[in-house]
Amino acid sequence: MTLRTVKDLHVYRQDSELLVVSSWITNGRCAEVFIFPFSERPAIHQFLIPKYMGGITVSLIREAVDLFLESDKAKLESSQRV
Repeated sequence: MTLRTVKDLHVYRQDSELLVVSSWITNGRCAEVFIFPFSERPAIHQFLIPKYMGGITVSLIREAVDLFLESDKAKLESSQRV
């Protein structure tokens, strides 16, 4: 099996507390990530069992979400400077 990277995942915000992770590997949505204000770490809910995730792990999803949140925060900060 090929080693998967965050480039295989697409993360987008559905609302203020929910991120959706999708991939071409799973032909669509593969996880939901809940952001809770009282928790440091987001809660990840995978839709498929590991056999059908095609090498996409929870740690890889977490890495992609962290990158997305950093990017989102940077965009927000830059828009507030203008």
